[in-house]
Amino acid sequence: MREGGRGLNRWFRVIVNEGRNREVRRLWEAVGGQVSRLIRVRYGALVLPDDLEPGRYLKLAEGEIRKLRESVVKNRSAIGSGG
Repeated sequence: MREGGRGLNRWFRVIVNEGRNREVRRLWEAVGGQVSRLIRVRYGALVLPDDLEPGRYLKLAEGEIRKLRESVVKNRSAIGSGG
């Protein structure tokens, strides 16, 4: 989904359910594009705060930990059942 930017610098939002090594870069290269920067905005069911700097962490509340665990269990079940 196109998010913004102008000229050669355009932003896109890509959702990958299961990340492989350099998967997003390879997808763009396959259609003649080039990736200059990737920013993780979500990890599983948790949306990361905009002001979380690289290398920093955020302590999760109990509800957020539960939500993350549930998403992991759900994804493992889907993968195990072929879907």
